[in-house]
Parts: sequence; structure tokens; C-alpha cells
Amino acid sequence: MSTSNTTNDGKAKALDEDFFIRNAIHCWLYYFDEKHKWHSIYKDLAKRESYIGQPAKPKPRRARRATRKRLRGYEVYLSDEIIYILAANSEDAAWYALELSNELDSYLIDVRLIDE
Repeated sequence: MSTSNTTNDGKAKALDEDFFIRNAIHCWLYYFDEKHKWHSIYKDLAKRESYIGQPAKPKPRRARRATRKRLRGYEVYLSDEIIYILAANSEDAAWYALELSNELDSYLIDVRLIDE
């Protein structure tokens, strides 16, 4: 284990997480003597070559079932007729009704939820 943070040609090495963890452990050992209850644990940690293991592989996620939106019936009142549509909510129904009125060259008067 090399404790120097320079290469043979005198250039600085890139410091990784292991370096900083090792440094923290050695600082702890410097400030706390053998009387401390954790001294033996830190002494064993100082002997390690690496502190960062392989990153844990994420657990595969269960595939979710495709949730179906419950469609509701709506009455679309146009200037010249009444049409029935299905939509997930009242906002969607209003937008569908507006598109429908434009396609049929009619005026949109109202959109109402059909009682279930």
C-alpha cells in the first residue's frame, strides 16, 4: 500500500474515495490512543487495502401492470346534434368534444357526464 500521493515523476495522483477514508481512519488513530473502546476496530480498518466495494446492483423492479383508466360516458351537445363519447375525466371529455365540434363544423354547447 502506497501512502504517497505523488507518482514517480513527481506529478500528483488523482485522489479517490479510498484515500480520503484511509486518511480519516489514520487521523482518528492519531488522536485517540489504545484506551479508547474503538481503537482495535479502527486499527483493523487501517490495514484494509480498499474501503469502497463494488456498488450494489439495483434490485430488478417488478413489472407493473398497465393500469386502465376507467372511461366514463359523456353527452356532447353540439349546435345541431347530441353525440356520446367516452373519456377518462371531464377535462379530456371537454377537449375531445371541442375537437369533434371543429371536425363537424358545429358549435360546442355543453359536455355532461352521463349518470351511471
